[in-house]
Amino acid sequence: MLPAALREAVEREAAVWDTAVLLAAAQAISRRYRAENADGSPLASGPAEAAAYAVSRMPATYEAVAAAIRQSGLIDLAPAALLDVGAGTGAAAWAAWELLPLRKATCLERENSMLELGRRLMAGVFSMEQTAWARGDILAAGEPRPADLVVAAYVLNEMPPPTREQALERLWNAAGQALLLVEPGTTAGYQGLMETRGFLLARGAHLLAPCPHGETCPLPPGAWCRFTCRVPRSRLHKRLKGGDAPYEDERFFYLLLGKNARQAPPARLLRDPLVRGGYVELELCERAGITWRKWSKKDGENYRLAQKARSGEGIDFGQC
Repeated sequence: MLPAALREAVEREAAVWDTAVLLAAAQAISRRYRAENADGSPLASGPAEAAAYAVSRMPATYEAVAAAIRQSGLIDLAPAALLDVGAGTGAAAWAAWELLPLRKATCLERENSMLELGRRLMAGVFSMEQTAWARGDILAAGEPRPADLVVAAYVLNEMPPPTREQALERLWNAAGQALLLVEPGTTAGYQGLMETRGFLLARGAHLLAPCPHGETCPLPPGAWCRFTCRVPRSRLHKRLKGGDAPYEDERFFYLLLGKNARQAPPARLLRDPLVRGGYVELELCERAGITWRKWSKKDGENYRLAQKARSGEGIDFGQC
């Protein structure tokens, strides 16, 4: 759930606009997002669309980045400085401030309306010394100032394929400790990040998560990996998205790559446990491939731990 200070700030910004204006803007954003047009055009532009984005898409981006931080073990790296590239209205930076021991964050955003709204949302919560906003494009601007952690959430899928490698070079060069990439949990989002995976591993990156190894993905052709996080909906959020459910599920995929190697969990849970009568099954990605493991009630604590496991978590099956 969004931090209370952020929820209140978004509500204040949204109250400036007529609901019909926000609804039209949210629908335009949704069409672009679903089209997955990698032509370099922004997902949202202009003040009304920026406000609609903060209501309708910022919560999902926040939850996906927060889930990736938790699942990946990024917290253990304890980064002190963050560079949020393609920051939008600052969702990834908010998630990082909530979960990591940051002392400084820089948000780089090319769309002025998104930048200005993101800055206002942070006003009164973070000082200028804590979080700085800069207008720029990872491709058009000069080499960004390095930071312990570089995050690019829902950015690469907006870029034409020929420019992605240039962007990745700059993102990787700026990462002092690690680079976190988050994309939609679609076939296109997954495929794009798998190409990124190979590109950066060939340049000496260490794959920290979610894959338990840097070898060829064992999934069969046509299959793709994705994780899910639950996004609480406000009343206005439900109205802009045209639904009555109190929540929506955001499907995403991510990569965490580091400058130094780290011991990874031997397996990653690909879906929530399948609880049967008297036993539970887990689908795991391991170095040996995709495996199914089963625990019954006679396994005691291991059985109870397996029941509580959730999709995306790293699993040491020797302890579960």
